[in-house]
Amino acid sequence: MADISSNLIQFPHDELDRFFKAMQRAQTDLKRSQESALKWAARTLVGSLAAATAVAKKKRPVRKIRKRTFSVESWKHGYRHTFERHGSNVAEVRQLPEIRISHSGFAKVVWRYMGATFGGSNSASARARAFAARYGSVQIRFGGDNPTIILENRSGYAVDALKGGEGAVASAIGKAATRLEKSIERRIEKNLEKAAS
Repeated sequence: MADISSNLIQFPHDELDRFFKAMQRAQTDLKRSQESALKWAARTLVGSLAAATAVAKKKRPVRKIRKRTFSVESWKHGYRHTFERHGSNVAEVRQLPEIRISHSGFAKVVWRYMGATFGGSNSASARARAFAARYGSVQIRFGGDNPTIILENRSGYAVDALKGGEGAVASAIGKAATRLEKSIERRIEKNLEKAAS
């Protein structure tokens, strides 16, 4: 089975069941080994989650709350925070170093980093890859009757970065299941055509 964990994400059981059934079909209908089917499924899942993850803007939102005082929005460990900065106008405050989002795009990179474990691409910068290595991990435990892959995303804003928040999780897993199902059908058709020729 696949053990998929996150400090924030709760995966919906109905879509997860569909996903696992598609993975099992890869074994029964395509004669893939359990380990091969598991790697294929994991790569498809993290690819779907990466695609569903938005890239943050380069600077934090700033709004005026009173004369020469501005509120700046920030996210940390999945929670929204605000802090105040002073200046003549929004444009001036937006030039402050702390307004810049240093990890913009890194939530997506964490998923891609995990996908690269199974052959996916990860063309991120060295700094982004270092962040991904710190906050994303893949544990592969093959051997015995229950091979397992544990995908762990420890970035505190994994859900916040998903387009649609928690609702996007079901959509991402559903799309991963659909992608697996379609890939399996195509390969079955090719196998039948090859056998008939």
